Amino acid sequence: MGIRWLAPLVLLAVAGCRPEPDDLLFVVGEVRDPIAGIPVPNAEVKLERNKSPLCASTGPQELPSSAGADAGTFHEFATATTDGQGRYLFELMRFQVADTSGLPYCLRETFGSDGGASAETRFSAGLSDLQPPPLFSWSPDLSPSRTGGAIAVALPPLPEVPTPSPAPALFPDGGTLHAYQWEVAGPSGPLWREEAEGDLRLPAEVLEDFPEPTAVLKLATMELQPVGPEIGGWVESYFRTQRSAPFPLGPGPAKPVSRGAACATNNGALDPCPLTDGDLALVSFLPPSGPGPGAPPPPMLPVTELRVILPAPAALRLAVIHGVFGSSNGPTPAYALVLEGSADCDAWAELGRQVVTPPFGGAGEVPPYATLFAADGAFAVLDLAPSGPVVEVRLRAEGGMLTGIRELSLFE
Repeated sequence: MGIRWLAPLVLLAVAGCRPEPDDLLFVVGEVRDPIAGIPVPNAEVKLERNKSPLCASTGPQELPSSAGADAGTFHEFATATTDGQGRYLFELMRFQVADTSGLPYCLRETFGSDGGASAETRFSAGLSDLQPPPLFSWSPDLSPSRTGGAIAVALPPLPEVPTPSPAPALFPDGGTLHAYQWEVAGPSGPLWREEAEGDLRLPAEVLEDFPEPTAVLKLATMELQPVGPEIGGWVESYFRTQRSAPFPLGPGPAKPVSRGAACATNNGALDPCPLTDGDLALVSFLPPSGPGPGAPPPPMLPVTELRVILPAPAALRLAVIHGVFGSSNGPTPAYALVLEGSADCDAWAELGRQVVTPPFGGAGEVPPYATLFAADGAFAVLDLAPSGPVVEVRLRAEGGMLTGIRELSLFE
């Protein structure tokens, strides 16, 4: 495949002309194996688009319901195959990448290898041709070990140097943020996520009783490319996620005693309980921002606590919180997750706590500039203080409120 390299449309911008719908736009990039440092030929790259402008958002709470059911959905509209040098080209027209008013669509390139590695880059079309960062076919050598009831995975050599955190929110002259993340997934969603600042080390209970949990190492990049001062300092933004091939961790060791337990928020019972059912889909407590067909009524009060009623008294030693979202009521974004137990549903004793500091007050409400995984929520393992058997447990957001959670699991 012949490649036509970039030629920024500076003259168009200098002249102050608005792009015509049938003006050409070229998107050119490459697929590489970052471990071997070689290009990947004959790789299929898909180009997708949606009508949401939220290219920077990556979290499950990114879109208001008023945006429409299809606002965050990507639809494929072009494919390309890499040449012998791993390069690909999309030749597009302006009407394909922006609406009639000129507002750009969010575009997404995707690539998946036979071994299970995958990559995507999100961006919007500006006034010039585009050269997104390389897509990776990434298969690092990863293998888990289990010792004394814990799982461990060594951090392999990394293809790009991580950016120290905290990082600047804006790059006047362009720049790049790199961050890595461990992700452990069950059959219906994430069991654990954390920034990969070193080896992954977790109690095996995080895997619960799922038969085939897997782990993935992810690289997230935000890259800002200044097009030039001639067109007012326009900056192209690319949000890239690279995922290694998944590798098995072996079956989980135990079912939590909370599995199938009844639960409630301070607004009333949740029946059936979606927080103890082993389904890792996100349960949102955010009210809809606008009316929509079949939209539930907004909660009467902000959700500040969750209660789990155990099927039988249990002396708890460990709690695993899968993907909780929250926000602070105070001047700082920090709030505390506090777990308490009761033997009589009246007197409460603190069993454990963890402070959560979401970047920019997070919950997936803002682009993840300071931390590229800001929209993932908080995952926590709490070693619980010794106590007698309890029949009820509550999780509180001290100094804030809860806006969503995937699962709360309790172990004896």
